[in-house]
Amino acid sequence: MSFKNKRMSKKGKAFKSILPGSPLGVNVVEGDIHYALQTWKRKMKDSGVMKELYKRTEYTKPSKARRKVLLNAIYKQQNNIGN
Repeated sequence: MSFKNKRMSKKGKAFKSILPGSPLGVNVVEGDIHYALQTWKRKMKDSGVMKELYKRTEYTKPSKARRKVLLNAIYKQQNNIGN
């Protein structure tokens, strides 16, 4: 009886790296920290958590936000962008 040091496939590793009950959590499978970090970064990017965090670094008054949207719409209309 011989035991082979068989490595897990990429699909198997992806399945095992999922943490149940934690949408942004990642398990480290077979000590492969690089794969776990890459998976975690992808999950963070796809969830939009970092984008929301950067957006909240400073407070924007509602009137300033409306003004920004209005100016952007005027710019697009004058330059025929988005058609």
